[in-house]
Amino acid sequence: MNGNYRTGKMGFSLGGFGRAEYNVKGAFLNDQTTRSYDLATNTYSASTRTLQTANTLNQRIFGNYQLGWDYDIDKRTSLTASLRYGARNGLSTQNNLLTTITSPNSYFPIVSNRNVDTKDLSGTVDANVTYTKIYKPQQEFSVLALYSRNNRTNSFVADILGGTDFQTITSRQKNDNPSYNQESTLQVDYQTPIKKNQLLEFGGKGIFRQVNSQYQYYVANGSDAPYIVDNTRTGNGLDYNQNIAATYLSYTLTTKSKYTLKAGARYEYTFINATFSNESAGVIQPSRTMEIWCPASTFLKA
Repeated sequence: MNGNYRTGKMGFSLGGFGRAEYNVKGAFLNDQTTRSYDLATNTYSASTRTLQTANTLNQRIFGNYQLGWDYDIDKRTSLTASLRYGARNGLSTQNNLLTTITSPNSYFPIVSNRNVDTKDLSGTVDANVTYTKIYKPQQEFSVLALYSRNNRTNSFVADILGGTDFQTITSRQKNDNPSYNQESTLQVDYQTPIKKNQLLEFGGKGIFRQVNSQYQYYVANGSDAPYIVDNTRTGNGLDYNQNIAATYLSYTLTTKSKYTLKAGARYEYTFINATFSNESAGVIQPSRTMEIWCPASTFLKA
């Protein structure tokens, strides 16, 4: 789907696509054999075989839609904006996930069976606004603001099957893992001519990133008991923040023989902090970057 509409100084655009898959049936077989090597005797140990089979059922939804808007405030001033949403959702079921482990140390194979439902739900929002002012040829001022956020939930629920027919729910397991990734950007640029053969450019940019992820395991007895925290599998969480501040200055000179010389400098400072829920905070030292450039490629003949 795509469309555009304009009236006077204002314009709109709409575009997007999507796809859905419903009840896609399948099956898989996984057969693995593992052996360890003894360097002292130069021989392999007896092998352990793991065999897995299951029937699968999948549902997926993909989509990406964007709305754009622009407005000409006057002949030299404009304002543009856009909003985009993307979805990537998947539901997966594994019925009768039968695992058989045959080991040389066991008289009988170890057999387990389970039904597993997995959810992977992801949605992303992107928004941006740009303001541009042109005063005269080569003299321009612009401001750009960006915002992006992705929310994701990746979780599973497993019914552990037992009994003589391996169809009775003896216990249940669950894992929750919500997370988000967010980024905001603000950028300001300005350029202006100096006399007829010189151009000065400078600006600044700030980027602010936040990432958070939490996961926890739960267990339950039978088919009806409530879930409780699984103390044998410790959960954790990550809270990550990164802020970047940068600025630049550039100078361009065009000689009478129509050669161009361009030189500039750029400075960047990064703040990073990472904290885990179940561990002491891990702090990464901030970094600084200073660049001064005058590469040979900027000596150009017009």
